[in-house]
Amino acid sequence: MTQHPAAIYKDHLKPFLFSKLEEFIVLGYKDVDLEELWSYLENKKWKKKKRVSDS
Repeated sequence: MTQHPAAIYKDHLKPFLFSKLEEFIVLGYKDVDLEELWSYLENKKWKKKKRVSDS
């Protein structure tokens, strides 16, 4: 399985991700969770980054 290069920074980025989730709640998007946000960032915002192998 391959993972996105940004995956190694996920724990470091959690405070910023939670801040963004709070912003979504204020804007009325109450059903967004951390994994959905992370998946969006990996697959849409950062999709041009090369994935690295788990090996």
